[in-house]
Amino acid sequence: MLRKAITAVFVLVAGLGPAQASEKACNREAIVTLADYVLTARTKALSRFQVRHFGSTALYLKITYGDMPEAEATDAVLEFFKAGVKDADQLASTYLLSRYGYRKASEMLGPEFAPKFFATTSNISLARAFLMSNDRGMFLDGLAKLDIRAGFQAAQDAVAAMLDQPDDVKLAIAREAEGKGVYELAGGMLLARQDRSEWRTFVTRLDSRYQVAFFEHAFPVITRLFDDEPASSGDGAAWNETLRAMHAADSKLFLSPILARVLNYTGGTGMLYAALRFEDAFAHNEQSYASERIDWARLDMFDALVVEMDGSRLLGALERTGSINGQAFRDNLRDELDWLLASAVAQQIIGDGPDRQPVPPISLSGEFSKTWPQWKETVDKIKSGEAFDPDAMEPFETAIYAEILFNSEMDSRLISLFETSQPSELMIRLANDFAIRLDRNCDGWLQRPGGNFLHTSIPLYRFGSK
Repeated sequence: MLRKAITAVFVLVAGLGPAQASEKACNREAIVTLADYVLTARTKALSRFQVRHFGSTALYLKITYGDMPEAEATDAVLEFFKAGVKDADQLASTYLLSRYGYRKASEMLGPEFAPKFFATTSNISLARAFLMSNDRGMFLDGLAKLDIRAGFQAAQDAVAAMLDQPDDVKLAIAREAEGKGVYELAGGMLLARQDRSEWRTFVTRLDSRYQVAFFEHAFPVITRLFDDEPASSGDGAAWNETLRAMHAADSKLFLSPILARVLNYTGGTGMLYAALRFEDAFAHNEQSYASERIDWARLDMFDALVVEMDGSRLLGALERTGSINGQAFRDNLRDELDWLLASAVAQQIIGDGPDRQPVPPISLSGEFSKTWPQWKETVDKIKSGEAFDPDAMEPFETAIYAEILFNSEMDSRLISLFETSQPSELMIRLANDFAIRLDRNCDGWLQRPGGNFLHTSIPLYRFGSK
């Protein structure tokens, strides 16, 4: 019964579907306004400890969408870096390297940071910036001085940061790396190519210190995802094909992966078919996904899981898997699903005629379903044009109101909500979330094509060419 009930609501939501392209879905001015709000409000509403958890991604979006003058952007990233703001070391090092080159960037960041330029663990942005810059040779010279273990760590970061690049770029990097004795990076880049012929000749030239197993262990996901000759038989062939399909599906999501994160709680049953079902939905809807504020690709992924897996086991897995997207009132993947379902139905009702009355989605979780009257009341008020007093609303009500305005592309009312409310951690979190999600509808500077299943909680900051 549970599975039938859940499936029923997905039939309803699937019927709503991604709409035709909307010119309003991308609003660059709103991205800058929301980013500005985060940058301004964080120092007013947050404690000295909390303030270090917000701001780097907002500043990145303001730089990329707001045409900040170079001097102003330089001062801003250095200020965040010196204040120890989360991810500011990645933002500052990447921006300064991209703008000024290694030597000047190193001087600006100081001697304590200098060694980190060549030990890029957990700084995939910097690894990418080096490999895309004129300082690539210097970077490879630095990697050549690392021992094998550290070399593989650095190579994992660098390869993860470059998965979206074409085969010829990866081959050029691999050849230069091999020429400098950086075999870890050379092998990783060759493994990450669709054409594996160069990899097969590379292993015949390997230094005696290296074994093929070292690379397979260091790049397990990439080995499966890019293998042009996956195993067709053997005990592990079916499982490898399942993992390959999962990672390929997860790589298409804008935010964090789903399949790889619930795998340990589900035993893998139904995962292959869920991945294939999602791939089919993605193939049919890819062009329209980016034109809708609601993340229909993510909802289609949940849909595929619901159809192909046991309902009770799946829901338990979703509840045990924490959300890492930083969104308000989403502690786990089940919360993400609840908000997506409620938002999809509410947004559709907003777009229909005034006689359409909202019906609560039947698969909302027990606790969340109790909030549906608040969603209904908020929908009614928005449709009637009734004014909202943000400081008189409860936090959960404010989040619902903001979510519906965002998904319905009522950007002027959304911005007004932030302008007329008292700064708070909730409002900062909402503004940060909406700015990131708007980027998906616009230029996708935070998108990690082919790579969001690796280093899932680490942002990828890019400047210049994406």
